[in-house]
Amino acid sequence: MSNSEFGNFAPVAVDPQIRFYITDAQPCPYLPDRLERKIFTNRDELNSDAIIGQLTEAGFRRSQNVFYRPACDMCSKCVSVRIPVQDFEVKKQWRRILRKNHHLQRFVNSPDANEERFALLSSYLEARHKDGAMYGIDADSFIAMIEDGTNNTKLVDYRLREDCFMGSKNELVACCLIDELIDGTSMVYSFFNPNLPEYSLGRP
Repeated sequence: MSNSEFGNFAPVAVDPQIRFYITDAQPCPYLPDRLERKIFTNRDELNSDAIIGQLTEAGFRRSQNVFYRPACDMCSKCVSVRIPVQDFEVKKQWRRILRKNHHLQRFVNSPDANEERFALLSSYLEARHKDGAMYGIDADSFIAMIEDGTNNTKLVDYRLREDCFMGSKNELVACCLIDELIDGTSMVYSFFNPNLPEYSLGRP
């Protein structure tokens, strides 16, 4: 198979001793009648934060202890997006959402898969991704998802202050699992309370 039959992806310039693998073709979870493949490596292969940063720059994402990116035949629709913060412009609708959520407090924590966060994720998946692969996730898988990260993995909690107009004081309404990199922050996964539409949580 020629290189032109794969999507166009950034080259990976990392330690040549790192082993990469290709998955078998599987049904694509995003596009009908398509097959997906992924190229991946295990976190244990990566011996420095610089290498993790290089992989992220080349379009890799992390799921637990695996770093992966699409390597699909004849398709390059899925891309990892990097946002230069200094060039980012906040649009009017986002300013409205920020004003609406002035009562949210943010707390950056070590990754801890506790019952409160598990309940929030379960509620989110029930409402938003009932047909997805993560639906019905059990406690052990949740622990692996949250706690099996890198040395620089953090969990950001968003809680309501006492002046909230919906919900309860100190209620956990959203979580972001992130990896702090040398040159930025990588979003691993996020989930939120789907029963508070007044706050526009998760709205792009």
